[in-house]
Amino acid sequence: MNIFIIGNGNLAYSLVPAIQGAEHCVSGVYSRKNPCAIPDDADIYIICTADAGIADAAALLPPDKVVAHTSGCTGIDVLSGRFERCGVIYPVQTFTKGVKVDFANVPLMVETVGFIDDNNNDNNANPIVQLARSLSRDVRTLDSAQRRALHLSAVFACNFVNHSIAAARLIANENGIDFALLRPLLDETIRKATKGDPILGQSGPAVRGDENTMRLHEELLARHTHLLSLYIVESMSIKDLSQKYSQGLPHPNH
Repeated sequence: MNIFIIGNGNLAYSLVPAIQGAEHCVSGVYSRKNPCAIPDDADIYIICTADAGIADAAALLPPDKVVAHTSGCTGIDVLSGRFERCGVIYPVQTFTKGVKVDFANVPLMVETVGFIDDNNNDNNANPIVQLARSLSRDVRTLDSAQRRALHLSAVFACNFVNHSIAAARLIANENGIDFALLRPLLDETIRKATKGDPILGQSGPAVRGDENTMRLHEELLARHTHLLSLYIVESMSIKDLSQKYSQGLPHPNH
């Protein structure tokens, strides 16, 4: 297939070689900083801009084109009001320029409108589904509401976890401690959380109700008001979640 990309951020940086590696053609990449002529003959136009720029990018294209965006949080309706055939290909992954990502292992969430048997992953007549299946081993159908919830889950699993690690590095560095000491702990934490049940595997002073330790931690964070607030809220949330499911309430996985 002939694919044209609008947007040149982190996702586009990884998506272009993935598309080429799947033996498709990338006919060009358009961005605000480097605008180029948009061809009329692409099989799919993929919008890889920030969410706020999707509608503006869509306005660059005639309504008879096949268009998809890549957002986790923006609904398909941002396109379906303009294009008869459109969709979403949302990759559940974090992307950074300069870091190679194996798209074959990236789950792709697909939603389409205007095709026969929309969102049937076995439908070989749907070019958006075809493209997704050529890029990844794991292609699934999610509607806009489900995809938005998945995106929120991803923010907790990725962005908030990474921020917590950044905070851990800051605290270690400020106190002359080698951050490398935490790497085995981080490895085991991720292994335990992904292989088992993160609620049942929760450890630390909050789940134990160790108020004395938490007060000492709060004193250490006095100069970092935002991290102090985060520590207090996270500790309360850990304690609350642990208590709820230790009392026999339905587990969120069931």
